[in-house]
Amino acid sequence: MISKMKKLMLVAARGDIDSITNDLLWMSAVEIRPAETEAEEGLAVCDTSSEIAEYERRAAVLSEAVDTLAVYGSKKNKKGGAPAFAFAFTRESFEELRVRTDEALEKAEKVRMIARENAAYRSEINRCDTEILNLRPWLKLDIPLSLESTASTDIIKGSLPYDADLPGISIELSDECEGAIVGEVSRDRAYIYIYAVFLSGDREKLTACLSRHGFSKMSFGQYNGTCAEEIKRLKEEKLQLEAKIDENLSKIKEYASDRRFIESVYDYIGSVLEKLKMKNQFICTENTFILNGWIPAEAVKRLKDKLSSYECYYELSDPEEGEEVPVMLSNTKFASPFESIIAMYSYPKYGTFDPTFIMGIFYAVIFGLIMQDVGYGLLLAVGCPLLIKLMRPKESTKKMLKAFTLCGISTIICGVLFGGYFSDFPHQIAVNFFGASTDTLSDMALLFNPIENNMGFLILTLAVGVVHMVTGMLIKAYMLIKEGDVFSAVFDVGSWLVLFAGIGCMAVFPPIGKWIAVIGALMLVFTQGRDSKSIIGKFFKGLYSLYNIINYLSDLLSYSRIFALGLSGAIIGQVMNILGTLAGRNVVGFIVLIIIFVFGHVLNLALSIISSFVHTARLQYIEFFGKFYIDGGRPFKPASVNTKFSEIKEEAKQS
Repeated sequence: MISKMKKLMLVAARGDIDSITNDLLWMSAVEIRPAETEAEEGLAVCDTSSEIAEYERRAAVLSEAVDTLAVYGSKKNKKGGAPAFAFAFTRESFEELRVRTDEALEKAEKVRMIARENAAYRSEINRCDTEILNLRPWLKLDIPLSLESTASTDIIKGSLPYDADLPGISIELSDECEGAIVGEVSRDRAYIYIYAVFLSGDREKLTACLSRHGFSKMSFGQYNGTCAEEIKRLKEEKLQLEAKIDENLSKIKEYASDRRFIESVYDYIGSVLEKLKMKNQFICTENTFILNGWIPAEAVKRLKDKLSSYECYYELSDPEEGEEVPVMLSNTKFASPFESIIAMYSYPKYGTFDPTFIMGIFYAVIFGLIMQDVGYGLLLAVGCPLLIKLMRPKESTKKMLKAFTLCGISTIICGVLFGGYFSDFPHQIAVNFFGASTDTLSDMALLFNPIENNMGFLILTLAVGVVHMVTGMLIKAYMLIKEGDVFSAVFDVGSWLVLFAGIGCMAVFPPIGKWIAVIGALMLVFTQGRDSKSIIGKFFKGLYSLYNIINYLSDLLSYSRIFALGLSGAIIGQVMNILGTLAGRNVVGFIVLIIIFVFGHVLNLALSIISSFVHTARLQYIEFFGKFYIDGGRPFKPASVNTKFSEIKEEAKQS
């Protein structure tokens, strides 16, 4: 259901701004509305931008240190116990971190500086590697690299394309520049590395000649020794840099035991930032501050209890018509995980119908019909809670994993009904490993085998589609009745239900079904054109409304995708089982079975999860929501203590 919201306007003493803000933050039940104030004397928005900037800087320092220390894992403290701050915080213990923020920042700053030093050293190592790579082609050159001239000659070094005719170029140079000598130092797949010695006055002619053949000059002015000497120097420099990095890494490891502490302070700084951002949306006078926000009706009592200890004035009122009200969904333990599916589409508009519970039932059923395998369902039902425990994901991801857990249970039930145990794995083992006869094996399906009874499975999926669509139409009728529009509920929705009931009865009792269908059609013809002014317009518009039966039929056929996806997953699993058991009952056969079973079913499981998730969601969003859903709701986002690394006890968040 959608929680009822109240508008909150609070006026309190300026001196209580910090304590009230802190209490509201820990309540996790008030969404602050941005301050809107005209340029009136004595009124101003509370400006905390400079404090926000400072705390964001502190958070960045701590975050960088945490990232640096993360590679060392969760180290134990010096006494050999568990990592510091590995327990769940209460409000009091979390706020006590305030007195240790300077200590954490000091340690984080040292870690950050060491990490930045190492980053600079690694950059220098990369430079050394690059220079060594560039110098290697000149290793055979035994003259100083920086030598470019003698008393009467000049020396030029560079490269030619790998396919250059070096002998021909040498002859050409000797013709143009008397006494010029060209020597090859080395070559690779791209270039020929050469040097040329020539008389000082011939530089221009020699350069022009070499340029015609694609010559590229290289300069080594920064190197004083020979290539071998410079490479040796660079390698020694690299070793020194690596030693400095190792030394710094040893220093960083000394702070590994402080990682949990720094993470906890990072989360505390995040809560301070949240408070400052809250205050940045208040209106302030010299002696008071004004707060505007939204609060769920069920949290009003807690708010009153909190504010009773302050000298303040507050007012709670209902939202005005046309006002954008945030939406908070409040559902049962079963339904709340499926709020993540709703959020992927759009929250319902405030004051409308929340379909989470009903949609959750259909989502789990349709998901199970597509997967329909006990083995796959067990992996989901066990694996998702395990991931929640090990990963401690964000609330949205946690809800999604819980939804998959419920879908896993549905998959197990459907697997029992349709005989899916890693597809037909028990059957293939019995036949191919133990020589059992197919005729003597009993069917493991309690209902029927979809592979053998395709038509039965198709009819079942279409029947689920009918129930799904009719439920959506009944919700629409309920919403219309709740709004007081009983006529529309009866004739805009009820007429179609009568028509569909008649069509359904025609399959069993044709004469009765025919008249029921006729009554439904007449109800549509005589009511759907009521907006038209003329009688003829009313009639033809009502008659045209019968064309919508094509749209309903199209929606119904969309549910055949349950049949197609469920059947394809079962058949892929069956093929993998057959391939795995082909090698027979021997050592090689068991190895082949394990490899194909694991690879094949992991692949099939991944494909089945993706197809089940996507297509089940599509059936909800289009075929179901299309009948009644009014979207456009903005999720309720209360100010709260949100931590990245630390665990806060649930009762502390509601305190």
